[in-house]
Order: sequence, then structure tokens, then C-alpha cells
Amino acid sequence: MTINPRHLKAKNRLPLELGHLRFTQFIKIDNLQNLAPLSDFVHGKVSESLPEHGMLWPIIVCRYENYWRDKIWKVNRDKWGVTNGNQRVHYAKENGYRYIESVEVKSQEERDWINDIIYINPYEYP
Repeated sequence: MTINPRHLKAKNRLPLELGHLRFTQFIKIDNLQNLAPLSDFVHGKVSESLPEHGMLWPIIVCRYENYWRDKIWKVNRDKWGVTNGNQRVHYAKENGYRYIESVEVKSQEERDWINDIIYINPYEYP
């Protein structure tokens, strides 16, 4: 897939200690569904940071069959669920991006492992 301006690409690669989780892919925005509510505060911080600093890390996604909380999966089980990065997806939709860089996890433990290394508190966004 050729990277073009309609692809929201992460500036950073996942650290080496994440081993097999370092693989990233571009997913069509229309094939994603948010699994967490949007926050006006965090969305404001993301919207301020992304134009100047870019997306620092890929979003984290999973498939329905690997998600650990079935009751929250509300829409289409064929779509990718966004476990981390809902605000970045929302920003991408608002700004005409068609694809966003992501990393797939297959368990809550994998998601938590990534979060322990790359999570940025919204108050600390660049």
C-alpha cells in the first residue's frame, strides 16, 4: 500500500521489547468502530497536538473474537474494534483521512503490555 496524505501514519515504531506486536498495518477508517466513549477534553488535546506533532504511536485494534468485553461490542462484529486511539480515529475522520496506522492485539494482556510502554497522559501531550 502506498502511503499518501490520506493515511494517518505514526511517527514512532513500537519498541523492540514488544516483539511480535511491532507489526503495524493501515486500516480503512470506515472499517473501525470505537469501543470507548469520546471525551471532549481528550479530543481537544488530540486536535491541538496532531497537526503540529503528528500521530506519535499507532492506534491499537482487535477483532471481535479476541476482545475481552463482548457486551461493549455494539455495532458490526466484522469491523476492527479500537481499544486505544478512539480520539485519533475521530480526528482522522473529521480531517478526511481514509486510513490510519494500527497494531493488532489478541488479548487484553497484549493491549496492557503496549500501554505500559507507550501511553501518554492527555495532560502531557506535546
